[in-house]
Amino acid sequence: MAKPHYRRLADGSTVRVHDGLQNALANLGTPRDKAFSATYGHRQRTQDELVAAYRTAWLARKIVDIIPMDATRRWRAWQADSVEITEIEAEERRLGVQMRLREAMTSARLLGGAVIYIGTGDRDVSQPLNVERIGRRGVKHLTVIGRDQISLGQMDQEPESATFGKPAWYQVGNKGVKIHPSRVVDLRGAVTPVGSPIFDQWGDSVLQPIFDAMTQADGTAANIATLTYEACVDVLRIPNLREMLLEQGGDAALTRYLTTLAVAKGNNGMLVLDGGGAIPGSEKRDPGTEYDRKPISFGGLGDIWDRMMQAVSGAADIPMTRLFGQSPGGLNSSGESDLRNYYDRVQGMQELELTPALATLDECLIRSALGSRPDDVHYNWRSLWQTTDKERAEVGSITAQIVQTLSGANLFPVETLQAAAANAIIETGALPGLEAAIKEHGLELDEDDGDDDEPAPEETEEKP
Repeated sequence: MAKPHYRRLADGSTVRVHDGLQNALANLGTPRDKAFSATYGHRQRTQDELVAAYRTAWLARKIVDIIPMDATRRWRAWQADSVEITEIEAEERRLGVQMRLREAMTSARLLGGAVIYIGTGDRDVSQPLNVERIGRRGVKHLTVIGRDQISLGQMDQEPESATFGKPAWYQVGNKGVKIHPSRVVDLRGAVTPVGSPIFDQWGDSVLQPIFDAMTQADGTAANIATLTYEACVDVLRIPNLREMLLEQGGDAALTRYLTTLAVAKGNNGMLVLDGGGAIPGSEKRDPGTEYDRKPISFGGLGDIWDRMMQAVSGAADIPMTRLFGQSPGGLNSSGESDLRNYYDRVQGMQELELTPALATLDECLIRSALGSRPDDVHYNWRSLWQTTDKERAEVGSITAQIVQTLSGANLFPVETLQAAAANAIIETGALPGLEAAIKEHGLELDEDDGDDDEPAPEETEEKP
């Protein structure tokens, strides 16, 4: 039962009060209300439970894996000179940045946390990483370390510190190797509220709050599957069964009898029973063994399973279209709006969580790829929503109309408008092969976002 609250009045006396709606006549909000005693308790799932669920239950694995896959599958679009983009993307492939991030996110979502160690070949990794000193190929490797392989050092308790509430160091293995926080990409699972009495320095598994909903869905599916084995139950009514079992050896005789009937039915699809007859020493007749079939109705099971899927989908914050591969019910419902909302959420996570977490690694990556850090190099997360050929054609048509209108209005120089139109059509994919055709014919695109007033480098060189 919930604890009562007391309010002190002006005269110094106290009165007992309750938060929420109360109705004494209807027993609403009173001790007689069954919902009045409802409360939440915390049961921390162990790592063994979490790993067992992930390795044995497809639903748990999909809930953990889907978001890391979606957050990294379209990856990033670097904005820089074409040569620089090629170098950076090659360095990403060499270090396996995309794969390492997905692996670390998966581990963090399952167990509550993981880090990516930035290996630079430095001997003393307990000192801060000096990003400015990293040259070409300065990043040697990236290593994913799970929370069970690394421990957190003392938390920074200085309020004026930029790293307040974060570990002062990380410690790996039994050797006690300390790693400075600047050398790792720290990823967490479900955030534990700061100041919570059950606060975890890492974070919770994303399976922690949805474990009950997930196991209930798995249990429902298992029970439905079991019912298919009992779609029709055979019922035999055997006269004097109780007396038969009480006799010595009666159970063995009954077993042989039932086994024989089962074999006969299996061989020819027909069940042979005793037709009855006169009972020795009595004028009564034995009615014989009666046979009946009791079919099980499966009506409504599909609706129950659909509701369970909806509950798990809502708990995991992943639409049914993505989690179960099934469109939601309803007239003209395709699940497209749910997917768009979900993709917006993933993009928000990319920008609010992944971009800050990868900041140091990205600075190292650019220098490791180019040997320096150009100021104009940056990236954008690619859209997760993949347009169809029809949608790309429609966007290309609209772009062409806009270009035609602007061209007739003479608002921009023709060369600038041509370059902008070509870039827009290439980005939409409305005309595959356009970029290659432009380069083949010696045309140039404006890769610096329309800075046409500045002469190109080759034009500033003195001609002999």
